[in-house]
Amino acid sequence: MNIEPHKDKINMSLQEFADEHNLTLEMHERTGRDFHGLPRFYCHFKHADVKQGGCLYGKFGQGSTEVDAMKDYIKEIRETILVIDAWAINPDDRHEIVVPNLYIDEGNINE
Repeated sequence: MNIEPHKDKINMSLQEFADEHNLTLEMHERTGRDFHGLPRFYCHFKHADVKQGGCLYGKFGQGSTEVDAMKDYIKEIRETILVIDAWAINPDDRHEIVVPNLYIDEGNINE
């Protein structure tokens, strides 16, 4: 009998995770009157919802800088299930991803 160890990535950078799953992180900047006391930046993965208790939730990271918004987003999605294209017309386009313990690799943010 052959036993092949299964190596899950327990820790992964946000950038690696996005690249591995072909995800796009959308970063939005609130300007002028859009603030209303909210942080300047907010972000999320395009077409991604978090699945919790059988329901889907839109999660966003917010912060005064882009990096702070990404760090907040990591807190929101870490160790959850992301549903990509949940509302797609073709059900084959929908897929779920278990999110590992993510972190920011600040040296590679713009790659």
